[in-house]
Amino acid sequence: MIKIYTDGACKGNPGVGGWGAIIMHNEKNIELFGGENDTTNNRMELKAVIMALKEIPTNLELTIYTDSTYVQKGISEWIKNWKVNNWRSSNKKPVKNKDLWVELDEAVGSRKIYWEWVKGHAGNEGNEKADELANQGVTSADEGVMRQVFLDTETTGLDPNQGHRIIEIAAVEINNRQLSENQFHVYTNPEREIDAAAQEVHGITLEFLKDKSLFKDIAEEFLNFVQGSELIIHNAPLILASLIWN
Repeated sequence: MIKIYTDGACKGNPGVGGWGAIIMHNEKNIELFGGENDTTNNRMELKAVIMALKEIPTNLELTIYTDSTYVQKGISEWIKNWKVNNWRSSNKKPVKNKDLWVELDEAVGSRKIYWEWVKGHAGNEGNEKADELANQGVTSADEGVMRQVFLDTETTGLDPNQGHRIIEIAAVEINNRQLSENQFHVYTNPEREIDAAAQEVHGITLEFLKDKSLFKDIAEEFLNFVQGSELIIHNAPLILASLIWN
């Protein structure tokens, strides 16, 4: 089962805020964060869950851990009556943050999700990491983060005009010229032969790649990783041509 820890933070309430999420699956962690300049802590708590769910296929079972009673009770209990009462709370007033509650409700859909509350700042490793990421989001919104991704690939051939396919992608994230812990690395099955000249360069064989994912199966994850960044690409003409062919 996939585990997701989410958290929100705000410097002033309202004020500069950030959200963070860590997705744990098959010994692989995906870390997400972001921020906004004029927001509230509750909005950031909601945003963290919404952004995490966007990364997960709808058919997978999830457990989401949050230290926000507002989120945990809201999505598992209160939202039923809010919708029945045309998005009004028990005091007949409009539900606050309706836009994000509607977005979260749509993201949840028919998914099977277990919602778990955890005590914040109590030594829970996943919660502490989500809190750290949320504060990174605050910093990114407050100072403005220059995000760059250094990208390199290996392909089935060396000529960008011959429809060659990508067989390895490696990317690392740089924030304000500081190397982050976020990286993306994957091998893909090209479903075509590898030219001898290319294999001599990278040493990757078709036998090694035969049980790897197809590019189309990892494309969304790759695009999400590079989204919003300045790309610095080694051998850009070959890589860009290969991406088009893939």
